[in-house]
Amino acid sequence: MEALHDLHVTKVILEVSSVEAWKALLSPETFPNVSYVLSRMRRIANEFDQFQVLLAPSSSNSIALAIALSVTKDRRYHSYLAQGGPHWLSSALRSEASSGSNPS
Repeated sequence: MEALHDLHVTKVILEVSSVEAWKALLSPETFPNVSYVLSRMRRIANEFDQFQVLLAPSSSNSIALAIALSVTKDRRYHSYLAQGGPHWLSSALRSEASSGSNPS
């Protein structure tokens, strides 16, 4: 979210596949054990012109999951998507687009 803000993105739809994460983002007060992270996310979300959190099936979030796994596996702590992303990302996006998948 910080990277999107830094890139001057103004409209964001955050799709999450975890029901627990979705609930935490919508009702952070019910998840006091992660209140710091949720309050930081809420602060950043309020800086966007439009921000929405949606629950999405895992099947429609496969590229986002692959990005998250590559970030954690390769210990990438700074956004690398603004620099073009990993080598496999472009082909994965082209493949998803050509298959007619609609992420919404």
